[in-house]
Amino acid sequence: SSKIKSRKMDSHEDYLTATIAGSLYGTAKRQNIPYKLIQKMTEIFNWEIDFAREVRSGDQFSIVYEAYYIDDKLVNTGEIIAVRYTTSHGVVHQAIRHANAGGDYDYFTPQGTSLKKAFSRYPIKFSHISSTYSLSRYHPVLHYRRPHKGVDLAASIGTPVHATGDGRVEVIDRHNGYGNMVKISHSKLYSSLYAHLLRFQKGLSRGDHVKRGQVIGYVGQTGLADGPHCHYEFHVNRQPKNPSTVELPRASPVPAREIASFKAKAHTLLAQLKLYETASLAAAGKKPAATG
Repeated sequence: SSKIKSRKMDSHEDYLTATIAGSLYGTAKRQNIPYKLIQKMTEIFNWEIDFAREVRSGDQFSIVYEAYYIDDKLVNTGEIIAVRYTTSHGVVHQAIRHANAGGDYDYFTPQGTSLKKAFSRYPIKFSHISSTYSLSRYHPVLHYRRPHKGVDLAASIGTPVHATGDGRVEVIDRHNGYGNMVKISHSKLYSSLYAHLLRFQKGLSRGDHVKRGQVIGYVGQTGLADGPHCHYEFHVNRQPKNPSTVELPRASPVPAREIASFKAKAHTLLAQLKLYETASLAAAGKKPAATG
């Protein structure tokens, strides 16, 4: 015989704060901070902080997060609600979680600016850049020099190719030397192009709307290609720019109609976080970091 015993799971906001000694992940491990929270924090500040090079001993971070309990025992951690990262030089990075009208969550500065870029830098996971952006490149198939308007991202045949931003499919067909090609219009200002595809994603057609990260095709070597790769172009005002160095725009800020309530929530969360920081550091006999 078997018996099912159900228990109620409660959720509430928990706080943590830590000062880095050595590496970020080493500090988290020593202080039993869930890896999931550290990973999420690095994702949130991905465009603000180079966690591979810029983390220093003395940096401090504090997090408000969802915590789930059964019978007063922590059983799981949820999403980060607010986070502050203060460098040892006093530079402060802050983020607040906010849901848009569609129910999707994102992270913003206390002023409502998005912490996410509107585009991913590249559309695939690649082994290396086999050919860079150039105004005059010797073509490996045609054997003469001409502009190379994008970057060639070397990858195995069949590697999924993702849209680098939200937009509408403007072109999806076989296109001369580009082979199987998809072009996406993201706005009046921005568009992107993906070429030499093995095949397109099943069901994708001209005029379809795609989301950032959505699979649109697969790496091949159709057209004038001497090996499997994705040729990727990023256009601004219909002019090709170097995808590796172009300044990517930020995603949309908190809408004007929501900004007042968002700023009030952000102020409350960050004030609570500061109180927790101060109390924790006082208990440890340390001086709290300055914020600005």
